[in-house]
Amino acid sequence: MNSTDPTSLIIVHNELLAKAQIDSAGVKSVLATVELSDMIEGVLPTERLQQMKLPQVDCLVVPDFWLGTRTYALATQKRSIVDTFIQRKIRGDHPELPEVQDFYFDVPEKTAEGKKGVKVSYFPDPSFHLCYQHLEKYNFSPLLITTPGLLWEAKLQNILPDYDQGGICLVALIGTECFFYFFYKGQYVFSRDIAISSQFDLGDKLGTISYEINQSRFLFSQKVTAEIDRTYIVTFGEEGIDAINLSEQLGREVVDLPVDTAPIQGEQPELINPLAFFNAADLTPSEKAHSLTHRLVKKEQQWRSAQWAAIAIAATLTIMLAAQSGFLQWYGGQSASLLTASAAQQRQKLNQYNQLLDQMAKEVGRPTPSELLAKAVRSIPAQVLITGIQYEDGRKPAISLSAETAPADIENFDILLRTIAGNIREQFGLGAFSPDHIKYSTDTPADAQELLY
Repeated sequence: MNSTDPTSLIIVHNELLAKAQIDSAGVKSVLATVELSDMIEGVLPTERLQQMKLPQVDCLVVPDFWLGTRTYALATQKRSIVDTFIQRKIRGDHPELPEVQDFYFDVPEKTAEGKKGVKVSYFPDPSFHLCYQHLEKYNFSPLLITTPGLLWEAKLQNILPDYDQGGICLVALIGTECFFYFFYKGQYVFSRDIAISSQFDLGDKLGTISYEINQSRFLFSQKVTAEIDRTYIVTFGEEGIDAINLSEQLGREVVDLPVDTAPIQGEQPELINPLAFFNAADLTPSEKAHSLTHRLVKKEQQWRSAQWAAIAIAATLTIMLAAQSGFLQWYGGQSASLLTASAAQQRQKLNQYNQLLDQMAKEVGRPTPSELLAKAVRSIPAQVLITGIQYEDGRKPAISLSAETAPADIENFDILLRTIAGNIREQFGLGAFSPDHIKYSTDTPADAQELLY
């Protein structure tokens, strides 16, 4: 995406789903809206669907309350083991949501017993999965999936040097809507939001905000067994409330948070209130921003990044060789015989690198890992539980997929094998693929017992 192109996004807020964009100046525009229930139920009117169309979706922002967390004991930090462990755990915790294992991120964290562990953030709320299924059906594939609380977690890292110390409460006031975000040791914990009547005078508004902060302090202490050490406030479009008078009302110091803002335009601008303090850079994938993007999309992004990095290196080498060749031609008046041999060698090397560039450019056009993995998953019938999937890149990409099932008898199992083989032939165009190519075992799977790491 060009840096001057607007960032396109979809946000879910107040039971509505809004299509919006943020331009390079930070100006936010709400372009179209639909009822969230219509999207979840898949009954989106055709005319509204056309209004929602985007060439691509850079970011999908969903409510914080769709997000859940679990901490598991796990001694190893080896990525392949961690991913397999997490997917198995959250799939087992939510067997009614087979897609739950595809959307998560994790951070190291000790358990309550002090053991090494991993804290997993994922979407246990069925609303997210129903919404995403229909977004995917309408060809929306967001590069970043996140929540307002996680966006603030990443942003505060850049603003507060001691953000990872103690407990923090952030009050974000936008017109008549007030959001409360809570963080502990650099990690988002939970959030709340309330409506503040425009008919309230300043004293009533301050009293309402103060009451909500005090109520939330109890919940915060229950969740992390610690107290809130600092309170910050940011305001947008609200005159009168600031750190000074909120400090007086609260009886504790409140500090203004320095955050730039830009106008919000379009229909129902309040739908983008949770993003009032974010710019385009905040809504693009980065190392600091935790992403719950589909794991296959993440793999594709990593593959593309590595591929283009290799092309950039090859292009740099080509430019260097071209410059060196030009220098030798300029220098040729002093050593004509040497020039002839050197120039020929450089031309040969330059041709080799040009061929390499052509080959790598062709590689970009081949099927992406996510496309191949999606075909593999579509080949497996619904009654079969996928327990592992691995993609190996190279000249001949390879996919390893493991699964479990419990057929009623051997005849049903034979039918199942033929069905899988037929699906694979159809998905990948492999005319010679048969049940004989499928490795299987009738033993009790190891995953049926508790894994110990």
